[in-house]
Parts: sequence; structure tokens; C-alpha cells
Amino acid sequence: MLLNFELDIERDFENYYENANESEDHFSAQLCARCFPNYILKMIQGVSKEEARKNFFPLLQENYKKYASYLNQFLLDAKKSWEENEQNYLKRLEKITGKKFPFNKITVYLTTILICSYNVEEKWFHTSFLNQPLLSTHVCAHELMHFHFHFHYEKWIKEEIGEKKKEDLKEALTVLLNLEFGDMFFISFRDGGFPGHEKLREFITKRWKDHKNFDKLLKECVLYLKES
Repeated sequence: MLLNFELDIERDFENYYENANESEDHFSAQLCARCFPNYILKMIQGVSKEEARKNFFPLLQENYKKYASYLNQFLLDAKKSWEENEQNYLKRLEKITGKKFPFNKITVYLTTILICSYNVEEKWFHTSFLNQPLLSTHVCAHELMHFHFHFHYEKWIKEEIGEKKKEDLKEALTVLLNLEFGDMFFISFRDGGFPGHEKLREFITKRWKDHKNFDKLLKECVLYLKES
């Protein structure tokens, strides 16, 4: 299996700290107010990692012990749901893009906030305990689409439109999960995207329905973003 699901409190703490201290223009900063209670932000935001650990880690440990059975059951259920869809997802992604998925093993760490970070070089991403296991399958599909994008397309797209618009395109392309992968998810699950990406996602949807050629779609999106 491509994905290995793990519970790691250290990784979870890192996810809290890094997202609470992201720059204001980063995507996760837009989610921060919704994802972090104020009392947690006061413990970890704007302080050193060592101080944040001293302030917050004991509370996180306490919750890990209290909800241990739920955390472990979530991982089992999320893994089972993904296993049922993995091969179909990868085959479909490769068919749509015309490129082979570039990684053999990726670790999925459970986090206890709603922000799911990822690292392509280290080959890991988060899925959230605050969702439910079936939604984790959608999170996995979303993040693996990012991994595929970074490996095959990031370099030339960044050269054409810069870092910010490249990131906008990377996120907006996940609208294809609704168009081509919807049967893998529970009927009410939809990839909603980030605020500010609505017009780009509409453009992607229209152009994809017209020709379903991924390379052509990327070129059209790059031109669209150059002109916007």
C-alpha cells in the first residue's frame, strides 16, 4: 500500500506550532482563527517552539491519553477506507494526467486540528482526527494530487507565473476531485477549495468539461493567471 498511517504526537505538536505561526498571506493563516481556540493560540503563537512546548505539550499529551482508543480506531478506519480506494484513485490520476504517480511510500500522520500540512520532500502529510474516517479518504486524494503536481509540474509553472499563482493553481486544481473522483467519496463530500479561488475553479471546471486534456488545461490556466 502507498500510504502508511501513523499516530505521532510530536508531528501533531509541530503542526499546531507551525500553522499558528505562519505568515499572514499563507493559506493556513486564513484558517487559523477557525481552527485554534484563543486559549491555545495564546500558548503557542508568537513564542519560541521551546516555550510553546512548555505551555501546550502537557495539555496535548493529556488529550492523547484521554482519547487514545478513539485516535487509534480513527487510524484503523481511515486506513481501511483508503485501502478500498487506493488503486482505483492512482490509476485514475495517472490516466487523467498521463503521468505515473512518482512515489512508492508516503506517511500519513494524524493531527488533532483541521489544518492538514504536507511535505513532499519528506513524503508525509496530515489527516485530521476532527473529521471522520470517510472524509480522510478525500483528504488523502487531495494531498496526493498536490504531491503529483509538485513532482511533475511545479518547476515550469512557477517559472511562468511565480510562487503565489502557482500555489493558487495547485489548490484550485483539486476541483477535479469533484469532477472525476466523486464516486470514491460519500455523496455529500465536495472539495470546496479556498476563498479567492472560486473564479479559477470555475474556469478549470469549464475548460476540463470542454476537452479533458490535462496538459492543455494547465497551459490554459497559466495563460489565465498571467492575464488576471
